[in-house]
Amino acid sequence: MHLEEWNRRETFECIEAIDFTGCVSRVFSESLQAFVDDWLTEPTETSVSGEQNGGDDDRRGRSRDVRDITVAHELAHGELPAHHVDGSTSAWQKPMFSGLKRLSLRGCVTLSSDTIARLISCCPNLTHLDLSFTRVAPSTLETLGSMPTVRLEALSLARSTRLSGESIRDFLVEAPAAATIVDLNLFGDATYISPLSALDLESIITTAPCFRSKQLRYLDLSSAPLTSDMLDLVPAQPHLRSLGFSFIPFLELDATAALLRDKAPNVEILTLTASSTRVDLPPNLSALQTTMVLHQKLINPLTMAPFSIIPRPDAKIVSRLRILELSETVRKALGPTGGSRDWKVVKSKGGRGWYVDVSAGWLDKNDHADTRTCRPLVGSPEVDGSNPDDTLVYTRGLSQDHPWRQYLSSLADAAGKVGSAVGWHSRKMEVVHGHGMLGREEGLYGAGAFAFEG
Repeated sequence: MHLEEWNRRETFECIEAIDFTGCVSRVFSESLQAFVDDWLTEPTETSVSGEQNGGDDDRRGRSRDVRDITVAHELAHGELPAHHVDGSTSAWQKPMFSGLKRLSLRGCVTLSSDTIARLISCCPNLTHLDLSFTRVAPSTLETLGSMPTVRLEALSLARSTRLSGESIRDFLVEAPAAATIVDLNLFGDATYISPLSALDLESIITTAPCFRSKQLRYLDLSSAPLTSDMLDLVPAQPHLRSLGFSFIPFLELDATAALLRDKAPNVEILTLTASSTRVDLPPNLSALQTTMVLHQKLINPLTMAPFSIIPRPDAKIVSRLRILELSETVRKALGPTGGSRDWKVVKSKGGRGWYVDVSAGWLDKNDHADTRTCRPLVGSPEVDGSNPDDTLVYTRGLSQDHPWRQYLSSLADAAGKVGSAVGWHSRKMEVVHGHGMLGREEGLYGAGAFAFEG
C-alpha cells in the first residue's frame, strides 16, 4: 500500500513557490512544526526529543511510516540494498523538495529558527527566499550557506531581530549561495536598527560577490551605519533600479546624488525616509527651505540637463531617478507638488509616501512624441514585473495630456485613497511569480509591501 501511494505521488508536479507571508495562527504553526518533525527529522532524533519531553507523541510512529515509505520506494527502484531494511541500520533519508525554488516566510514570527532551518535544508534549489520579520538565528544562515546547490537571486533579511551583523556579513561574503544575489533587502528602521557594524558593512560593500558582480537590481541598506565616505567604496552598479537609504540621519544628499550620478545612473526609486535629518533636512527647516534643498542637492542635478546659456540638444540627463520615498514630515513641507510642475506627492493606502516625477516612466517607443528618451534598461520596465520588451523606452518630459502622466496625477490627487498594490520599493518579495523585490503585490500582501513605513 505504501509503495502504491508513493508511486502515485511521483506523478504529481513539483511545487515551485510557497508564500507563507503573515501566517502566525496556532493552527499553522503547530501544523508546520508537526510536518517538520514527522517528515524532515530523522526518526531517532524525533524519538529522543519525544522521550525528553516525557510524552508518547504519536508523531514518532508517523515518522516510522515516513521511513517505511522511503525504504519501499528506494527498494523498488534498486537504490537501496535489501540489508538496509534491517533495524540495525537506519534507512531513513531526508526528503528533498528539489522543485521548490521560491519560499517566503515573511512575518512567520511563531516559527522557531530550528524549524525554519530544517525546512530550508530540504530545498536544495532555492532562488528566492524571504526571511524578513522572522526569528531566524545565525545558525539558519550557516545552514543555508552550507548547501552546495543553492544559488539565490533574491534574499530578504529585513528586521530579522536575532541575526547578528557578523552572521549576515559572513554569509554574504563567503557563502556560494549568496554570490548570485541581485535583490538584497537588509532593511531596518527606528524600531529595529540594522545589526551591521561599520566594519561589517564596509566588508560587505567591498568584498561580497553580489556587490562585486555589479548585477544588483534592488538594494535596501536602510538604518545601516552608512556614511558619505563609505559610498565612495561602493562598486559601480549599472543594473540597480531600486535603492533603500532610509533611517540614516547623517547621510548627505550630495554624496547620495554623486553615487547615483557616477555609479548607479539607472536607479529610478530612492528611499530617504527619516534620512539626512542631521545634515541637509533637519526638522526645523521651513517648508521653502526643505523644498529648495531637496531640489537643488538631489532632484535637479540628477533629472535636469546641465544649464547652458547656449542651447545644447545633445545635453544628457545623468540619472533615471523619478521616485523619492520621503517621511511624512518632509512630504507635508513639500505640499502636494513642492512648487514643481512635474513632481507630485503620491501616498499609499498606509503611512508610506513618495515624491514622484509624473512626467517619467516606461512607455512604448512609438508613443513618445515630443519627449526625451534614454536607452532602454535591461530588466523589468515597471514595478508590476512585466517582461522586458525592446519596444519599451524610459521617457521623461511627458505632455500634460499623456495618459501615463494623468494616471500618476490621479494617484496624487487621491491622497492615499488607493489600492493596496500602489507603491514603489517593495518591502515584500513576490515569490509566487518570481519577480523578486520588484514585483507588484496584490490584495492583503500589498499592505506588507507598500503600506507601512516601519
